[in-house]
Amino acid sequence: MHHLNTLAAVCLISLTLSAEGQIAQRSQQPTKEATKPAWTTFTSPDNVFSVLLPEKPEPLIETFKDPRFKGSAKSHRFVTFEGRRIYVVAFTDYPGDYKPEPEFELNNSRAVFLEKLNAKLTSNRRIEFQRAPGDVLPAEEFSAVDRKKAEYQALTIFDGKRPIQLMAGMPQGESASAGEDVKRFFSSFSLGPQQP
Repeated sequence: MHHLNTLAAVCLISLTLSAEGQIAQRSQQPTKEATKPAWTTFTSPDNVFSVLLPEKPEPLIETFKDPRFKGSAKSHRFVTFEGRRIYVVAFTDYPGDYKPEPEFELNNSRAVFLEKLNAKLTSNRRIEFQRAPGDVLPAEEFSAVDRKKAEYQALTIFDGKRPIQLMAGMPQGESASAGEDVKRFFSSFSLGPQQP
């Protein structure tokens, strides 16, 4: 039996279950296209990342332990909504002496995401994420549809110390109308400088 990735186990389990419920609830609401708020740049504490979001997220931090490492780790989640859509960035800070494996982190993050949402993978591909010129990181893009027909697009990046996952979710049928906003969300994401 494989160990659950702590990003997925702590961040994504509660995050995706919340996302599923929020999207299902919000999908019953009428779409409001009248006046959309202007998106603004959000920079996370400690300059881990910056990204354009429709509103400022409230950070949620949880401390947890896992048999794979000594000490405690911290999961961080940043969640915002725009109408019936959800945008999320989540990452885990592991104890300094724990060395996560990139291949395991990428594969397991996707597997747990799909399992917890009871979602079907619709596409995935490995890519390279460029933090800065010459600083390329392993990453994976994937999309999925859950049992309530919510659609998700996700990007997981391994920055050498931790997995960082971005996710955009929306009711089925809104991917075309959400396309520009989803593209803006993913393309605006940048990582801060590598920290020791």
